Order: sequence, then C-alpha cells, then structure tokens
Amino acid sequence: MLMEKAEFVDVNLTDVTSQYAETLMGWKREWEANAAAFMGLLGEKEYIRRVRNRDLDIAAVADGLLHRYRVYGVK
Repeated sequence: MLMEKAEFVDVNLTDVTSQYAETLMGWKREWEANAAAFMGLLGEKEYIRRVRNRDLDIAAVADGLLHRYRVYGVK
C-alpha cells in the first residue's frame, strides 16, 4: 500500500462506500431539484453531462465497481 511505502504506520482503511453512494444520490436529487439554475450557470449540455456522469457513478457503486475508503495512518 502507498501509505506504508511512504512510511506511515498503523495504517487503517475504512470502507465508506455506502456513505459515498448516499452522497451521490443526494447530489443528484439536489441537481435535479435545481436544474433550471444549474442549466443557467452551466448550459444545458454541460448540466446533462454532469447528471449523466453522476448516474454512471451511482451505477458503478451499485455494481460493486466503485468503492470509497477513508485511509489514515501515523507518520
């Protein structure tokens, strides 16, 4: 692991994938609820691209392809 190669000790990984999935879904809900404002700032094409990317991230987490971990250690 990179942390150990960087001479960190007591390295700990905590899987926070489920919390990440909740965050992704929350972001999507808020973006959809405020679509007009986001489209005004970004343009429709960019807004759609970002929402599509969020959908892909949500699907990847659901399929077990995307994970998030909290990593910490002591140096």
